[in-house]
Amino acid sequence: MRVFSVKTVKLAILKSNPPMLSIVAHGQVTSTGWRNPNLVPLEKKLSPDGILDVEFVADPPKGISLPVLTDIVGDLIWEGDVDRVVGVRVVAKTIDITELMSPAGDVTTLALGEESFGSFTTLALGEEDSGGLTGPILEKWTIGETNPFADVQKPFMREKEPFGEDFNRIEALVRPRSPFGRR
Repeated sequence: MRVFSVKTVKLAILKSNPPMLSIVAHGQVTSTGWRNPNLVPLEKKLSPDGILDVEFVADPPKGISLPVLTDIVGDLIWEGDVDRVVGVRVVAKTIDITELMSPAGDVTTLALGEESFGSFTTLALGEEDSGGLTGPILEKWTIGETNPFADVQKPFMREKEPFGEDFNRIEALVRPRSPFGRR
């Protein structure tokens, strides 16, 4: 009997001669006690479109069971005409899922052109050799960034610092403050 639903399908080509296709499906049944989950091919030969159709089945419980959705896993090793397989469609009672073969083998999260880099970072363009942080101030600034601690030109016609001559702008920015004043 078909299982209630199928959630995920995983495909892998096994390294053997001739190559074989491993199909693993995760699904759910409507109660506890289901046994012998299998993926059964709906066709003896691969169809011309290259999609292998399989049915997700299991033996229902014989005795008393709890009516609760229960996870179940079924698998199949397909040996015929693996080179022509484009994808696999797994059919359950309420839903069917089609999983296509990955053209390049393993799935990655790399963008186009990132395959050749040796190490991966989250640095922006121009930050690759910034040297990291040293103390509170960066050693090297990248394109478009400015040093927040750089001396700003004094406004026109101002002769004295607004907070007195002993006021240090950098120290004021770096020194921690509490809500009750300076520490």
